[in-house]
Amino acid sequence: MEQLGDLFDDNETDSSWHGACLCLAELCRRSLLLPERIEKFVPILDKALVYDVNKGTHSVGSHVRDAACYVVWSFARAYPPHIMKPYVHTLSTQLIVESLFDREVNCRRAASATFQECVGRQGNFPHGIEILTEADYFTLSNRVNAYINVSCFVAQYPEYFPSMVQHLAFIKLRHWEPAIRELAAQSLASISSFNPAYVIQEVLPKLVEACLDKALHVRHGAIMGVAEILVGLSGNASLNKRDTLDKAFKSLSLKEIQLIADSDYRSKFLELYNKVSTKDYLVELMGEGTPIRTSVKEIIRNVDKQRLYRGKGGEIMRGGVCHLIKAMSIAKLTLDSDLSYLFEQLLENFKHPNSEIQEEATRAFEAFCATYLSGELDPKILGEIRKMLKPSSVDENVALTRGYNMAFGVMS
Repeated sequence: MEQLGDLFDDNETDSSWHGACLCLAELCRRSLLLPERIEKFVPILDKALVYDVNKGTHSVGSHVRDAACYVVWSFARAYPPHIMKPYVHTLSTQLIVESLFDREVNCRRAASATFQECVGRQGNFPHGIEILTEADYFTLSNRVNAYINVSCFVAQYPEYFPSMVQHLAFIKLRHWEPAIRELAAQSLASISSFNPAYVIQEVLPKLVEACLDKALHVRHGAIMGVAEILVGLSGNASLNKRDTLDKAFKSLSLKEIQLIADSDYRSKFLELYNKVSTKDYLVELMGEGTPIRTSVKEIIRNVDKQRLYRGKGGEIMRGGVCHLIKAMSIAKLTLDSDLSYLFEQLLENFKHPNSEIQEEATRAFEAFCATYLSGELDPKILGEIRKMLKPSSVDENVALTRGYNMAFGVMS
């Protein structure tokens, strides 16, 4: 048994972790693991359920996570509830995180099946029946639905909320794949309103600090996370949520959409969610002059000072900064002297040859205009807009004329 535990060392390969998990699961299934030894392996399972090793443009670990679910499944079948009771909180929160936020559909379904087995055989997993009606084989098959809809339902239960937020903010926002980072940020926007004080005090300061991290994926994820938290806590989470789900459901059949939508607890939950998600918590918890609001406003200036627009990953950072400007506009943060500076940042991105950056800047400019340029215009900004008129039609730089005209198309 000691040799089996050695295979779970951080220096071992993913194959060792996978084989050790399968071995442990078979021992448990046959009740060959003594109950007093479970305590040793639960912290290891805690790591195995989120095992993910970055290999540059991909990662390995899905087979380890799947096998770890099998181990917990074996625990549920082999041991009575009174033996497993001390480990319920750790295992239930990790299974929820795995079933909602794993990148691979087979891992999400394996975690859901394991959670279902634990609820049925152990009976002491908090709110197990309610969660299983919403998080099942069909609803978790669509990754966007799992991140945006199902996670929002589970987040209403305080037993799972902290683990979900911590996992999204400090693991999934640092994922190697940009699509996962974006989904994690949008999920944070959806669930933050269930405990805004926790998000602002425990999560937001660390994300603001990570916006200048040396690793590109860390600082990009942090900027996206800060932006979406602002949107969610300002009472506007439904804006992004609706657009994201519409895109995700286009490829589904009507039967699949109906299976995802049906839920006995949905109507009661929607009443609660509409109540908490439309309230503006920023005024109450992030008032003018508070250190956290000041640090959020300084993010874009600091990114510019650190010259993070240059070199490898500069384009990704430009997109993230545009998204943050959009979020600050939606959240209606008071900017005053920063207005002209933010407009200059957008102006630079209108000229960028990458069309995706121009589109992101255009979306940001649309929200920026609606919030800050709907009344009396700043003379400096007005002057810059007038300078854009002539180049938008006669300049030889195609990217510049395209970007300027995209901006004119969304002006208020």
